[in-house]
Amino acid sequence: MSLFAHATRSIGLDGNPLRRGTDRVEGWTRLTATIIVLIVTPVVTGMAACSAYRDGARAEAAERIGRARTDAVLTQDAITSPSSIGKAPTVLTSASWKATDDTPRTGLIAATAGTTAGATLSIWINTAGIPTDPPRDHEETLAATLATAVLIPTGVLLIVGIVHLAVRIALDRRRFAQWQLAWQRIEPGWSGRDD
Repeated sequence: MSLFAHATRSIGLDGNPLRRGTDRVEGWTRLTATIIVLIVTPVVTGMAACSAYRDGARAEAAERIGRARTDAVLTQDAITSPSSIGKAPTVLTSASWKATDDTPRTGLIAATAGTTAGATLSIWINTAGIPTDPPRDHEETLAATLATAVLIPTGVLLIVGIVHLAVRIALDRRRFAQWQLAWQRIEPGWSGRDD
């Protein structure tokens, strides 16, 4: 028996006249689910993961263009409030730094509580010299790509599995109802009862 013949028989699409319509529907459902899981899902997952990586790399590059790293010197101690004793929170503290054009700037930056005046901290600034968040990290891009590569196949497997199970349950109910109807017609003659 050829591989193709074996595959069509195991799926239930071999044209066997003893197969019921519900068997053929189940076979087509099984074949469709197999194609989705083994062929479509890897292709879609690969395309989505590549897109997520490309978008992340673009975001990294775009955010690096408008931001620069510089050193800020605290002009006062980073003091905590009495309610945060025992923790190491960050607090806004006065500092001075230079903008990208070497213009002196002053303002508030986040510093770990307990840091003393005169300490140097590395901060990110925008083109106007104002402190800003650091640019997107490459690890964040990799994490988004990995999440895409894991969540899409997981979601597809879950959805395909639920749909296949629902179809199978519906087909089994129909088969059972057909079997009951056939049995009600055959059983009286077989058992000798005339109910």
